[in-house]
Amino acid sequence: MFNSHYKNSVINHPLMLMCLLLFSMSSASWALTDSIVKKQVKVPRHYIRPSIYFSGYGINQREITPRKDTLSIAGRYFEFAQRNFGLNAPLCTKTWAENDSSEIKSFQLITTINSTREKIESSILNEARIFRRTSIAFKGIYSDGRKNSFFLAVAPFSSYDQYTNARKGGRLAMVFIYNRTVSEKFSYRLGFMRTFVFGKRLPLPIIGFRFGRLDGVNFNIQLLRNMSLNVPLGKRFNYSLFTRPIGSAYSFKNDLNASIPNFGSTLELRRWELLTGMTLSYKASSRFSMFVSAGTSRGAIAFAENTNRIILKRDSYQQYDLRRGGFMNIGLNFYFGRSKQINGNYTMYDVLDLNSTYGNDDNNINLGNSQIPAQNKAMQVKNLQFNDVKDLISETDIY
Repeated sequence: MFNSHYKNSVINHPLMLMCLLLFSMSSASWALTDSIVKKQVKVPRHYIRPSIYFSGYGINQREITPRKDTLSIAGRYFEFAQRNFGLNAPLCTKTWAENDSSEIKSFQLITTINSTREKIESSILNEARIFRRTSIAFKGIYSDGRKNSFFLAVAPFSSYDQYTNARKGGRLAMVFIYNRTVSEKFSYRLGFMRTFVFGKRLPLPIIGFRFGRLDGVNFNIQLLRNMSLNVPLGKRFNYSLFTRPIGSAYSFKNDLNASIPNFGSTLELRRWELLTGMTLSYKASSRFSMFVSAGTSRGAIAFAENTNRIILKRDSYQQYDLRRGGFMNIGLNFYFGRSKQINGNYTMYDVLDLNSTYGNDDNNINLGNSQIPAQNKAMQVKNLQFNDVKDLISETDIY
């Protein structure tokens, strides 16, 4: 499994090098705290802290059923496993106030670098296939310091199997959202996304609503993206019920003439699932959080001509339905450094939620909202007189 070629590819992977560099920088900074530098107070530069995340997802082996006019196959089974890791980090954060106003405007530029390995085993395939998915997303978030935020993410990525040239697997996803934080208990979103989460490139609208506090019980609905009911269990645990789609489109070497008609030397493998389940999240400390999700899913796979067309003629693809079955998803998040304080700033809570929900390689990977501090009624920003020193306080120091 870990042959020499795989080891070399990992060692030479730019994301791995960036992660090692981040660990080295963090270790060096921790070592300095034992020296005289410990006596100096550094002002946090960003609202969003750098993080490295790991996750694994898999479904049990299940039967597939050919749709009408699709070629029948022997065996009819499908199995899928995925693991991914990435880096989410702020590149630039600017804040300013006009005319000595207490309303602080901000602009943040963030990048997410993601690498995914996906393994598919099926009676359709001649052998188990390994798919690589690599993306670099750039996200810009502007907040007017009052109730309005604007979010733009552009995520070019490649997705192809081990036998296919990466240039044939190029994709581009993007999303634009306007968020209005009406109050601490209600916000809405309007926007547009260009996504592959349903297995093919689709331009789709975004209409979202949040009822309840992001640092408390809330119901979050982002149409065509996710729905969740979130319930905090103390300061460290959070429980949620959710439903959301996942999926992608891969370039795929066509050596399946016995099962799939000849559409050319390269096929497109389209996969999508609709997940319904529950998540238990645990925030161990300001530097580490994790989650476990489980439930059921149902979806479909299709083999189609490798084309940029959204709609294909019926004789240009073969589609199979996946029978409902179980899934499991486990994730780990490691955070570094400190962040500007945001306690009680519900517009900034929505900004953090935008960053964790959208723009992370378009695979509907949610990094979680563990940076939003636990609700503490005794310490609301509007009731405290520390404007002169608030930038010296990390949001993780308040609870």
